[in-house]
Amino acid sequence: MSDIKIYVSDWGMDYINVSDLSDPKNETHFTFTSADMTKCGYTQVGTGKVECSFFTRDEIQQSAIDSLKAQVQKVKAEAEKEVMQLQDKINQLLAITNEA
Repeated sequence: MSDIKIYVSDWGMDYINVSDLSDPKNETHFTFTSADMTKCGYTQVGTGKVECSFFTRDEIQQSAIDSLKAQVQKVKAEAEKEVMQLQDKINQLLAITNEA
């Protein structure tokens, strides 16, 4: 187990329930880190303990594969969109040529 600092950004300070920091609604505004975030405009509101458990090598490998597959899909979608835009430009130029 290691110690962790709990910070809230200046913006987050406007939205958290300071009278009950353990309120689950506050969690979305917390940043958990071992770094000193005070120089970045964050206010430290507490500390905590982190207990780590790690996945098996097979689970990590599968997670990495799933992530790469998602990236492949994103690249394919972006490329397809760009190809469609270029094809539309070609069709517009052809339409101008055919009208002349």
